[in-house]
Amino acid sequence: MDRVPALIIAVFVLEVISRALYPSVGIDPLLYTLVVRSIQVLAVLVFAFSRCGIRASSILRELAMGCALALGIGAAVLAAEMLARLIFGAGYLPRLLIAQRPLDPWLFFAVACVAAPLAEELFFRGLFYTWLKRRLPVIGAVIVSALVFASAHGVFSPVQLAGGILFAVVYEWRGSIWAAFVIHGTGNLGIWLVPLLASSLGISGW
Repeated sequence: MDRVPALIIAVFVLEVISRALYPSVGIDPLLYTLVVRSIQVLAVLVFAFSRCGIRASSILRELAMGCALALGIGAAVLAAEMLARLIFGAGYLPRLLIAQRPLDPWLFFAVACVAAPLAEELFFRGLFYTWLKRRLPVIGAVIVSALVFASAHGVFSPVQLAGGILFAVVYEWRGSIWAAFVIHGTGNLGIWLVPLLASSLGISGW
């Protein structure tokens, strides 16, 4: 029997329950998120290891590809921001990114740049996108998985929608989660660091 649909539902239910329980738990939100994402990663690996996109002919090559793609995407985003400031006198990133100043930067990095991207790539691309692709054309699976990914973050954001599309396309191209995981993690790192660096440098709009 195919366990993937039941696992997809179980992970969604765990997410809903964890969010409902959080106000009464009373622990640091980052630590709480780390625990929840760790449970989700463990569940996916235990019940769908061979079907979650974690296998690759060379994980190191996929990680290197992810780094190269992340650098290219980051450079393109910053170049577009500079061009917008030159042409229009104001950039677009300050309207999309909210500065985050966590009390524990290392815990923030561990959660936002490692644990959460790993859990989300295993689930949204390795399981959910692959399951959708068996039922929809690739473009439909990319769009639906990206819409669910963006919606699952609580507040629907064009940044998360674009990320969901990008991660699914990279997953489809590479056949494993690793390149998309690196792009996802470094993207979260950029969302965190760019506003802080811009603000510290006195760049207008932040």
